[in-house]
Amino acid sequence: MLKIKLGKNPETNLDVYISLKPLIRQSLLITGAQGTGKTTALLTIIARAATANPPIHFLILDWSGEYISLEKVEELKGKVHVISWWKLVYGSLYEKPEVIAPLLIEDPRVTSAVAGLIKSGLAWCTKMKLYPSKEILKMGIENSKGSRKPETVDIAIRIIDDLDLGLIREEPSDDKIIRIKDFIEYINKYNVVIVDFSKTEDEHVPDYFEFKKSIAEYLAEAIWNEARLNKRFGCVIVSDEAHRLCPEFEPISPIWHRLATEGGRNCCPLWLVARRLSIVSKKVTTEAQQNFICFNVEDIDRRRVEEDLGTTFAGLLGSLAAGEAMVKSNGFRIPGQVIHVKFDKIIEPASAIHGPEDRFKAMAEIQ
Repeated sequence: MLKIKLGKNPETNLDVYISLKPLIRQSLLITGAQGTGKTTALLTIIARAATANPPIHFLILDWSGEYISLEKVEELKGKVHVISWWKLVYGSLYEKPEVIAPLLIEDPRVTSAVAGLIKSGLAWCTKMKLYPSKEILKMGIENSKGSRKPETVDIAIRIIDDLDLGLIREEPSDDKIIRIKDFIEYINKYNVVIVDFSKTEDEHVPDYFEFKKSIAEYLAEAIWNEARLNKRFGCVIVSDEAHRLCPEFEPISPIWHRLATEGGRNCCPLWLVARRLSIVSKKVTTEAQQNFICFNVEDIDRRRVEEDLGTTFAGLLGSLAAGEAMVKSNGFRIPGQVIHVKFDKIIEPASAIHGPEDRFKAMAEIQ
């Protein structure tokens, strides 16, 4: 597998290349404070890896709409497909009704027993391959009540009755549904598939982060299952907002840990971007130490770098300029070598294209 160019070493002015194979076989973690160049560097890596020979395929979980600028890269014209996350919701509810659980258990009447019963009702819908409309979900709760107290069942039913959620009022029409087999086909067809979580344009789909996270977990599980069973399929899963997907002090979905530990051997590794490394789960970050890109970080995150990679690596950081990072990788000629890299800039994140100056200048022109 080919190498790709990252940028230049500022001390020697020599080009820095990295082998793609270790980046596919293992996880990758990028960290740095806001505005240090994390996203720009990752865009460079993705653009070059997606146009390598053979091209690497990517699924990008884009929480802030930054990665859609990849559509403007000349070499990737026609090879990038952007899907709005809400278009995947109806198909997800058909195939795994449990994804809607975060929206159903927010009611203040929900106890652990009620939450368990609602989740059992959703699992029944999954087993019966039924869309979790209100009536079907209430049927699932009745069929799953077992020996639970009658008041627990009554509360669960009332919560579903009282819920003002267009998603589950009735079964959706076929034109609203993207099945997971269609989604996998997008991954096969395009070099880069971006799921844009930054905006919601369906009035029936709540713009709620925990629900979005549930959909992201479902998509990641689908990629994992396809890669595990299909030896002719591979896909790198990329996500920013690592501290929200894999928080240090809260439970995290097993899929993220599984991808970080076992994804590489099934050609579906996890590449994470962490703005606040200190609050990202160590279970995940310790698995990504073999390929680690560190831009300038806040003091509290620097201490976490020292904990995870040791004082020797942390001592190399110093005060890095924007766009520069210390890169430790098994993809270098000497595995585990640490190199100071000023990353090439192929394309800027979408938000940089319409920065503060452009926005306020446009407002001034209106006046």
